[in-house]
Amino acid sequence: MTTMQDIAAQVTAETGVTLEQMRDLDRAKGRTAARQRAWRQARHRLGASFPEIGRFFRRDPSTIIAGIRMDEKRHPDRAAELMELAIRDAAKLAVRKGVGVEALHNRLMDAYREAQA
Repeated sequence: MTTMQDIAAQVTAETGVTLEQMRDLDRAKGRTAARQRAWRQARHRLGASFPEIGRFFRRDPSTIIAGIRMDEKRHPDRAAELMELAIRDAAKLAVRKGVGVEALHNRLMDAYREAQA
């Protein structure tokens, strides 16, 4: 199952910004963009709440909300990518946990609605 740690590692591999740099208070553009990307992925791929994401990245939930909105404005094209990742994560989880087709369908529809919002 994908975790916030996994998402942070993936964003680190893509951007070179480490988890500790994402968690610190530095507002350098590259770090800000990387942390907002990780927040958006955590929200869409894991269905994590804003407080959960905030605890992991050491930020207030309102900061997480604003950051995800900024990433959505900056990269509207990522919605399809996030939906594909969410579908892949849901399928892996369904196989691992023996989840039925209906539960998988519900998870996929949630991901689709998030991507359309």
